[in-house]
Amino acid sequence: MSSFHADRLCEQRASTLHGQGMFTTQKVSRGTLIFHEKSLASFDDTTDDWPGVWQFYQSLPTAERLAWRSLYNPETAVSKDKMAKEAREYFFTKECGEVLANCLNNCWKDCVTGASFLGIQTSRFNHSCRPNGIWVIIPATGRFEVRATSVIESGQEVLLSYLPLSCMRSARIRELRPFGFECHCSLCSEPDSEEEKNRAAMHNIDQQLWRMDPPGDLNDRILLYAELLRLQTAEECMIWDVLLTATLLQRLYLETEDLDGAASTGTIVQRASDVCHGEDFRMTNEWKNMVVNQLMLPKAKKS
Repeated sequence: MSSFHADRLCEQRASTLHGQGMFTTQKVSRGTLIFHEKSLASFDDTTDDWPGVWQFYQSLPTAERLAWRSLYNPETAVSKDKMAKEAREYFFTKECGEVLANCLNNCWKDCVTGASFLGIQTSRFNHSCRPNGIWVIIPATGRFEVRATSVIESGQEVLLSYLPLSCMRSARIRELRPFGFECHCSLCSEPDSEEEKNRAAMHNIDQQLWRMDPPGDLNDRILLYAELLRLQTAEECMIWDVLLTATLLQRLYLETEDLDGAASTGTIVQRASDVCHGEDFRMTNEWKNMVVNQLMLPKAKKS
């Protein structure tokens, strides 16, 4: 287990928002790598192998087991709602209960691969629907990275979004409640803001895509994904969603044998992949120009 605070740019301390948090120790500029940590463990949501998680935990050194258990939140109801039957059979000690609950309450899920990662200090970052940092997971290494998406003043808390930024206010409240967390960020306090309307538009497209009978009309799907990609690039912190949407859009172009469209979308896929792997960090205006102006992706039909 190892963590890294680039030039000691952040530190853990008590937060007025929720428990512990991570705070900058000096002013940092946009794009700065603030923190990274190699995950203590990773889990595939499809396996539901909770006995395996317990056995893995038992194999760790004492210091790492104590750090893992320190994340336990006795107030949460998640372990009661979501824990598999197989896990309950192994829920025979307080220690085992803490370990399994931590997996459910503190893991960060990679939206592209579906894998979940547990990091000790990574779990200390608090949530905001308007975050000032972006987090990415490098699946090959299990490394969790945090970079600033705006200038963060010295002593300011670094906040990350636990949820996809396309989530509407009602969905955010619903998803965060089981974790014993109620968000009072500026976005949740402004339900009629343009940003919230933008997220509602993304949610509407998501719903249209879900309602389409597979395989559906390829051209209609291309138009919807292209519009979704436009909306996503208007948000600063949606690189992982951009990567997933662009990859799906590229596949659709290939299915229709539109090689020019596939090549153009491939540029976005490559750039988003570079960002996710920490090799680059350019967002917002550059993304908007590249997606909307340079690539000239088709606009979706109005529903």
